[in-house]
Amino acid sequence: MIELWRLFNIFVHLLLIYNLKQSEHMKEATQQYSDITYNTFADVIDWDDLTEKDYQTIQELKENGITITPDTVIEDLSGFPVGEAPNKVKGIFANKRHLLSNYLTKMPHGLVDKKITGIGATTLEINSKRNSIIVFPTKALAYGKHSKHPNTLYVGSEIKGEKEKVTNQQIEEYLAKGGYKKLLVVADSLGRLLGIIGKNYKDYFLMIDEVDVLQTDNNFRPQLENVIDYYFMFPSKNRCMVTATMKEFNNPLLKKECKFSITWTYNARRDVKLLHTNNIIQAVIEKVISHPTEKVFIAYNSILQIRNIIASLDEETRKECAILCSEASIKEAG
Repeated sequence: MIELWRLFNIFVHLLLIYNLKQSEHMKEATQQYSDITYNTFADVIDWDDLTEKDYQTIQELKENGITITPDTVIEDLSGFPVGEAPNKVKGIFANKRHLLSNYLTKMPHGLVDKKITGIGATTLEINSKRNSIIVFPTKALAYGKHSKHPNTLYVGSEIKGEKEKVTNQQIEEYLAKGGYKKLLVVADSLGRLLGIIGKNYKDYFLMIDEVDVLQTDNNFRPQLENVIDYYFMFPSKNRCMVTATMKEFNNPLLKKECKFSITWTYNARRDVKLLHTNNIIQAVIEKVISHPTEKVFIAYNSILQIRNIIASLDEETRKECAILCSEASIKEAG
């Protein structure tokens, strides 16, 4: 009887220790996600490695009412002359297209709303002086960016006719090389990559590019859940999600994530023509026919309607057509 009582006391003691540890763990987790860690200029600029051009840019910005110091908190790029500067602008900002790399040397952390594509966010992180893991929703995007930057490693499945599947050994050999590691990984290969990197993953900055695609495409929803889990493994200042079309996240932890907005001061003018029609297929066919010598790119979210349009074209034009889609839609595309 006494022995049973001793065992019971030991059990209660262990249970209390377990509950205490769980309580401490929850407290740490709550603290991590309740306190928003905003960016400072020290987070996005290598202050120990400024060039003469960097100093000139800082001075120009100061003259335009924007003071940059390492400790200055920065929640967006409001006031920065981002975009295509008109002729009337003078100084170093005149007659140029200004990208993120004109002001920053590495990506900010948190949810980055870049508003518009072509701002140079991915290229900025590839050129940054730190180890980076950049996640893409499709292998076409990942490999396309890798092709432009030979210092990177593509991590994903096979691309027929262009790239074989990257093996674990190839990844390990790349990681063993000197210099900053730039890993361009397809979303469904992120788990495999992190398994190879192991406990050193905290030495990397994780950037999830085009996260809106992962949000909206049903084919990627299981991957998104995994990517979000991996995202929160990284320290708050070692991770970001980037999109030009920011949407609401259902995950409550992401609602507390630092937000960084990029506003284009100089928006390039685009000629947009609105077509009024009650027959979309015919309107598209006429538009394609009107450009016989030019490449026409059409974004359409219906494989069936795309096939109907192609089938309505003449035989020679049909031979020049191709459908770009996810692997899950290849069978439907034919």
